[in-house]
Amino acid sequence: VIKTPAGDLTAVQVYTPEMRRDGISVPYMEKFPISSADDFKAVAIFFEHLEVVPKPEAYAAFRRRMGERGLAVANGLMGAGPLHHLLHDCMPQEDFFYYFTDEQDALRSLAKRMEPFFHKLLAAVEACEAEAVLWGGNYDQNITWPPFFEEEITPWLQLIGRRLHARGEAPDQPHGRRESRAAPALPGLRDRRRRVRLPASDDPLLAQAGPGRDGAADGGLGRPVLDRVPEGLDE
Repeated sequence: VIKTPAGDLTAVQVYTPEMRRDGISVPYMEKFPISSADDFKAVAIFFEHLEVVPKPEAYAAFRRRMGERGLAVANGLMGAGPLHHLLHDCMPQEDFFYYFTDEQDALRSLAKRMEPFFHKLLAAVEACEAEAVLWGGNYDQNITWPPFFEEEITPWLQLIGRRLHARGEAPDQPHGRRESRAAPALPGLRDRRRRVRLPASDDPLLAQAGPGRDGAADGGLGRPVLDRVPEGLDE
């Protein structure tokens, strides 16, 4: 339980040995921190008091352990920006759609108060010599519908791409994680990739989807860093 002047917050994540055995890498959210719009202020206070401590030496140690076995990826957040993070990790998805319709001003005010945390986290990622950065993911046509992606996710991916490229050590493109169902997800995908400054992808998983009417064979918004992990590679 996290206590704030605006009320208490509780979140419960579940990750079991069975989930690990089955290859599930993301914990199940049994209870989200936001259960009603009354929790917005407490969540805003929580994010405003978060501090991010860069640990480039920890990433360097991880990269040494990885060696030539794979790509040492630095993690940002699965939520590309504040509103996407709220949708992805802070409340049931169906609740987000209700709030986005009925409480949008309050929801956007909360997202605005979360922005400094995102900038702190990006600065911490910049501080390490990452070979690749995983930031944002789980995009599809229904959950991150095209106008929402255009307005709330694309600007953050552009910002992150500019900052990492300015560092002079960034990979050719920022990476996000996407589910295979996202291959045909967004109309106008090719145009969006140009604006986010992502090159066309040769991702074979997306090529399997065929060109379709939305140009999805051009490549996914979040090309996976690793498509397949060898069996037994626990680390």
